[in-house]
Amino acid sequence: MASETKTFSGIDRARMNVLRERAAAFVQLPQGDSGAIDAQGVRGSFSYDDTAQTLTITLDHTPLFVPRSMVWSTLESALRS
Repeated sequence: MASETKTFSGIDRARMNVLRERAAAFVQLPQGDSGAIDAQGVRGSFSYDDTAQTLTITLDHTPLFVPRSMVWSTLESALRS
């Protein structure tokens, strides 16, 4: 399956920290503002731009039993809170 990328805007440092805390139950994001994601069969990357307040996430692979829509909705839910 092809990679899928989404960019979220209006993400300040506090919201990024909340996402990091909530994601910790599933994946430890690397320290810093960018890096690889590789946990529980989900592989991809993220890049946070504090100045532009944008977060870009790319999903390269998800397990067959985990729909990408579920991964995206979980991320979006965490970012809304």
